[in-house]
Amino acid sequence: MYLTDNLNAQDSLSKKLKQVTILAKKSSETLASKQKIDSLLLTQYQTNNLQQLLQLHSNVFVKNYGISTLSTISIRGSSAAQTSVNWHGVNINQASTGITDFNSIPTGLFDGIHINYGNQSQSSQISGSIDLVGQSAKFRKYSQFQASIGFESLFNTAALLKYEKANTKFSNQTKLFTSYGLNSYEFYNPETQQLEWLEHAKQYQFGCINDFAFKLNARNVISMHTWLQTQARQIPAASFELSSAKSENMIALRNVIQSETKLSKKLKLHFQTAQIIDDYSYEDSLYNISARTKSIQLSTELNLTLKPGRKQSINLFVKANHSQLLNIVDKNLQQSTLGIQHTYNLGEQHLSLSTNFQYQVTNVFDVPLQAKTLLAWQPRQSIQFYSSASKAVRLPTLNELYFTPGGNANLLPEKSINYEAGLHHQTNFGRFASNLDANIFHRSVNDWIVWFGNAILTPRNIQEVRSKGLDLIWHGKYAFGVNRNYALTGGAFYAYTISTTASSAIPNDYSIGKQIPYVPRYQAKGKLGFSYKNSNIELWQTYTGYRFVTTDESQYLLPYYTTNILGSTPLDKEAHFVLNVKLNNIFNSYYEGVIGRIMPRRNFSLGLNYRLNSQ
Repeated sequence: MYLTDNLNAQDSLSKKLKQVTILAKKSSETLASKQKIDSLLLTQYQTNNLQQLLQLHSNVFVKNYGISTLSTISIRGSSAAQTSVNWHGVNINQASTGITDFNSIPTGLFDGIHINYGNQSQSSQISGSIDLVGQSAKFRKYSQFQASIGFESLFNTAALLKYEKANTKFSNQTKLFTSYGLNSYEFYNPETQQLEWLEHAKQYQFGCINDFAFKLNARNVISMHTWLQTQARQIPAASFELSSAKSENMIALRNVIQSETKLSKKLKLHFQTAQIIDDYSYEDSLYNISARTKSIQLSTELNLTLKPGRKQSINLFVKANHSQLLNIVDKNLQQSTLGIQHTYNLGEQHLSLSTNFQYQVTNVFDVPLQAKTLLAWQPRQSIQFYSSASKAVRLPTLNELYFTPGGNANLLPEKSINYEAGLHHQTNFGRFASNLDANIFHRSVNDWIVWFGNAILTPRNIQEVRSKGLDLIWHGKYAFGVNRNYALTGGAFYAYTISTTASSAIPNDYSIGKQIPYVPRYQAKGKLGFSYKNSNIELWQTYTGYRFVTTDESQYLLPYYTTNILGSTPLDKEAHFVLNVKLNNIFNSYYEGVIGRIMPRRNFSLGLNYRLNSQ
C-alpha cells in the first residue's frame, strides 16, 4: 500500500517554488497492507494523542475506554495484545500487559506514523503493527525550530517544542511535549436520566525524545535514541457509578542504540540494543486498593543484509529478548530468534517473491516454526497485486503468566494462520490523481487467551477465533485553476470485519459463532475537502456499527455517526505560523466508547504551529 494522501513540504525557499502535491510514489519495496499517515495530518495533530488521529484517519478500530482512561486498538478483529507498537524497530508494548495505551502517545513526538494492517515479515505478532517513525538524520549544516500550542474546549491545553541541529558529522533532534487537561464536559446520564458534568478526570502528560546520530565515516553511522514518557491521570466514574477515586501513574523510559555499517556495496550490517522500563501504579482510595507493576525489557538484534544481485536480497537476523517483572525477580521470559528472509524479483515478469522463516527458543515455551511468503505482481506501474500466507505466534505476557493473584504459568502461546490478498491502484490522469487499496483477509487463531472467572480472573487458552473481512482505502484529488492552486479532495475508509469464536474448551459456550466483544462488523469514514495553496478544509463523516459487549451477543452498544470538520491555514506569507482548527461531533451524536463510558458531544480544538528553518 503506497498511501500518502496530500504531502506538503515548506521551507524558507517555498515562496520561490510552485506547490507540489504527491499522492503516491513508486517504491522498490513491496508494501502490502500498509498505510502511511501523511505529513499534513501529522501537522494538524501535533498537540493531540495518537488515538485521536487513528480514530478518524485509519481503518484501525480504537477501543476508547473514555476520556482520561485507557485507549487500545484492534486491527482486523485482533485483541489489543496481538498488535505491536514499534519505535526504531523495537516493540514498546508493556512487558507486563502486552499492550500500549494510545492515549499516552503524543503524535507530535514523531515524524511519521505507519499502520501495518497485516502480519509483517519480521514481526512475531499475530496481527498488524503501528510504527512510530523518527526523522532520518541530516548530515549537512542545518537547524530548525518548531513550536506548537493547542487548546481543546474540554478545558485541555498542550504544548510541543522541537529543535534540530546538524552538520556533516552529527545530527541531533530534541522534542518536548506537555499537556494538562480537566477533560470536563456535560453529558446525559441514562442511569440518572439527567445532565451531568464529567468529574475526577484530570490528566497530565510529559514526553521527551532525543535522537542523536554520529557519522563516523562514509560507511558507519551510530545513533542513540531516548524517550521518557510520564502520565498521571484521574479515572472518572462510569455512568453506572456514583463516584470515583481511581487514579493511575505511568512512567516509561526507552533507550535504543543502533549501528549501521556498509561492509561493501552488497553487504550491510545493522546492530541495535534496547532497554525499556515501565512503571505503572494504580490506586482507588475509595476501596483502599493500591497496586504497582514495574517491568523491564532488554533486547538485542543483529541484522545482516546481502544483495548478491539486482534481483534479490537475503536478510539474516538474530534477536534476543529478556522480559522481567522487577517486583517478582525470579519470574521472567527469555527469547532467542533466528530468522532468514529472501526476496527475489523476476525481472521482466514484474513478479517478486519474498519468504521468511523464524525459529524461536524460549525458557518457558516450545514455539513452533514461524513462516511467511508474499507474492507480488505489478503488470503496470499504476497497479500492483499481492497475496500472502503466514504462520505467527504471540507469547503470553508476564501478567498472563505470573500476575498475583490469577496468573497462569501453564498458558500456551497463541498460534495463527493468516491469508491475505489485495491490490494497489494508482491513477494520474491530467488534473486528477487517485489511490485505491483493497484487501481481503482470513485469520485463524488457536489457543486464544481469555481472562475469565468470578472474584479472581484467570487467563486460559480456551478459544479458536476466526477473523475474515475486507479493507478499502481510497484517496483522490482534482486540481484546477490557472496554476492548479485549487483542489477538491475526497477519501473513504471502509472495514468489514467478522471475528467470531469457532470453538471453545468451555462446555455449552454461547460465544460459538458470535462476534468478539467490541469488534464492530462495519466501520466507514468518508471525507470531502477543498484546498487553496497551503490552506485546506475537510468534512469527515464516520459510522461505527454495533459493538457487542457480551460474548453471546445479548448486550450491545448502538451504532453511531459523527461529523467532523478539520481546517488549517498559514497566517503569514512564508507560512511560519499555521493555524489548525477541528470541530468534532458537530451534530452532537450520543455514543459510548465502552459500556458506561459516554464520550464528548460537540467540542472543538485549536492549534498554532510555528516553524523556522536555518540553512
